[in-house]
Amino acid sequence: MNKLFAWAVKYGKTHFTNYLKENKAEVVAAVNAKLNLPVLSEKAEAELFDALISATIEVIESVDVK
Repeated sequence: MNKLFAWAVKYGKTHFTNYLKENKAEVVAAVNAKLNLPVLSEKAEAELFDALISATIEVIESVDVK
């Protein structure tokens, strides 16, 4: 059962990160549309969310599945 779970996690992790990479602009635009940070301009918000998505991808890829 542990091997099946590890495979499922690895499979999900791979597909999730690939989805984020392939659709990053769309995800950033959707998050930017949902969240409004009044202290930042729209451009700054988009840059912030882009950086957050990039960091999320890096963190997910660095997590070791055991």
